[in-house]
Amino acid sequence: MATDAGARALRLDRYGLYEGARADLVLLDCIEPAEAVAAIPDRALVIKAGKISVTTRVDTRRGPGR
Repeated sequence: MATDAGARALRLDRYGLYEGARADLVLLDCIEPAEAVAAIPDRALVIKAGKISVTTRVDTRRGPGR
């Protein structure tokens, strides 16, 4: 993890990936990974501290009119 060294420098205990650790998740509406940083994609789902805080309906159908 990119932030492990910073957490050690700040002497943060129980930081990182381990069973029972706090985990947040953001699901982005992207087709290619580069879109996550190059575009401003919709957030389809946000989970913070184990609870859903944002949901956005995303129409993933492709075809005429889309």
